[in-house]
Amino acid sequence: MERSSTIMDAIFASPEEESRGRLLKIMQEFLISEAAKHSAKEKETVKGKGKASDVNMDELVGNTDGFADSGVSSAIVQRYLGHILDAALSQNPQIQTTAIDVLSFTIKQGLAHPLQSFPVIVALETSPLPHLSNRASALHAVLHTKHASLLNTRYTVSARASFDYQKKVTSGPVRGFRAQTPPVALLQRWYFLVREKRTTRQDFLKALVKVFQESPSNRATQDDVDFTRYMAENFSAFDYKTQEEVFSVIKYLTMILSTTGVQLLETISPAHLLSHLRSTAPTTSGPEASDVMEGVIETAPAQPPAELQEKVFIMRSSVIVAMVMLLKAHLKILYSLSEDKCSKFSLGKKSAIGDKPAMKRHDNVTISWERLPFAMNPILTTEDVESQKARFLDIWNEDGVSAEPEDEFL
Repeated sequence: MERSSTIMDAIFASPEEESRGRLLKIMQEFLISEAAKHSAKEKETVKGKGKASDVNMDELVGNTDGFADSGVSSAIVQRYLGHILDAALSQNPQIQTTAIDVLSFTIKQGLAHPLQSFPVIVALETSPLPHLSNRASALHAVLHTKHASLLNTRYTVSARASFDYQKKVTSGPVRGFRAQTPPVALLQRWYFLVREKRTTRQDFLKALVKVFQESPSNRATQDDVDFTRYMAENFSAFDYKTQEEVFSVIKYLTMILSTTGVQLLETISPAHLLSHLRSTAPTTSGPEASDVMEGVIETAPAQPPAELQEKVFIMRSSVIVAMVMLLKAHLKILYSLSEDKCSKFSLGKKSAIGDKPAMKRHDNVTISWERLPFAMNPILTTEDVESQKARFLDIWNEDGVSAEPEDEFL
């Protein structure tokens, strides 16, 4: 066994794809063979007892010591699961197909803990290839049925895994929806499963909306900006069934803006924050707004690379917060929800207004980043920094005070 493990370790560590593909195939055949032996032994045991055996709950959650001759199959899978999961995301079709075969067997037989494979399943669900996304959805349904209460601990990790996978299979910027009518969120299959029950649906929304919380250090990378855009586009295109879902997302976004957003505003423009707090009227236009902006947005001279990089970090954070504001505005307009209705909604409480169907004004509307060009393009220069600063403050001024949609569906 030790000699075999040494050989397998060397093959998985090798860049030779053909060898890894053959090894995965051998592994698959071994697992099927061992499962057949185990099944035959179980049948003999049942015959001896004269009744069917109960489901072994330990095996369902990954404790499979009794499976396939004292856990040989489980031991092999758990030792090489990382390699199997990497291969399932491979761009080599042959390796990927075999790895997914092994992963399917692993999940259905309970050979490894479900949380280990869940992020990869979510990632594969977003594949543009129907045969891959359909297989992943079937496996996701198995995990959701057996382990729904466990999976919510890996929601954010799984969403990030889907984004990382999309970077591998997509040419150009990663988008969070497929451009069709109506647009379909890449994570819609996942949402379709969790929305069946109110508790799991609300847990899902609460967990994933946290991806919009910028870290206190305000050192966002370009990858953080791209991931935030990906998630904002998913939230903008989810097929919400009740108004409670939309209200909840808007409420969570408002909480983020009242904490992370305000802290960032203080960092970027203390004078603007002070004026914003003192003002009791909208300042989106007119001399008051220009007075606030005067002296805050200035044309800066060329800066040393280190100083410029620090400002780029902060401006990336401002792009993230601005995307939160634009997502909130998009949902309010798309579902005809006023700021007043949103502010009065109570999270966690069932209500008549929350139980009403979520009705879109239009089916073919996608969230627009036209007002926020750095949602799609990187911030590189001092001019970019100043431009984003101005755009951020402009969008901030309008949050909650822009033209409200008519409550035609309320």
